[in-house]
Amino acid sequence: MIMILNPNEINFVELTLTTRVPDHFIENNQVIDPVIAGKIELDRKYRQEFSTAIPRSNPCNYYNCHGLTFASRRTRVINSNEIQIILEDDSYKQIENIRNVMPGDIVVYYQEGDAQHSAIVINVDLTTVLTQVKVVSKWGEGSEFIHLINDCPYARDSDEIKYYRVHSVEHE
Repeated sequence: MIMILNPNEINFVELTLTTRVPDHFIENNQVIDPVIAGKIELDRKYRQEFSTAIPRSNPCNYYNCHGLTFASRRTRVINSNEIQIILEDDSYKQIENIRNVMPGDIVVYYQEGDAQHSAIVINVDLTTVLTQVKVVSKWGEGSEFIHLINDCPYARDSDEIKYYRVHSVEHE
């Protein structure tokens, strides 16, 4: 359903429960910017395919998953080789046992050794037979989602998922 809104004296068109597009991108109730329209369509696809994932932001291209995980939503990290450099420079250590993972740790999804996606752990449920890890991550230029570790588009293409924690003297 499309609704015209007027928050803070700026008109927006409500396209989904969480996606708002400035009205200068709208013509005859259609998004006219193909880039924005593509992001909205991808976001809708993700929300349908991964229905247990909870969207927590609008789609944007200011940052990507690695920018969320390692740079507080301030940038896009494009080259997957840079992830290994960040892990080493910032003293991240791999957590070998999933039962030792804690909120605040990070997750990196690898495909053939390349870091394809990253996320921040927000909850670990040790009461189930298989440990359930819930994360927040950004899906490409789409939204941020809260989801279980394997309930995202990157899990199906990954051949390895690793958990990391920043290691410092204070943590010892």
